[in-house]
Amino acid sequence: MRVLIIDDNPDVCRMHERLITHLGHDALCLCDSQQALTEAKRFNPDIALIDICMPGLNGWDLAER
Repeated sequence: MRVLIIDDNPDVCRMHERLITHLGHDALCLCDSQQALTEAKRFNPDIALIDICMPGLNGWDLAER
């Protein structure tokens, strides 16, 4: 499974990334919601874990796009 993680807190993002890769899945951690729009097309995730309260483009708007 390919999991995209978007969280503006780098420590939280990396913790989730390590856990998911430890479980045997591919994970990509991003701390910028605008960058996530571009990288999601390239990474082609099966699922995304998105922080709701982020500066700029919040998690709700990011998920909608």
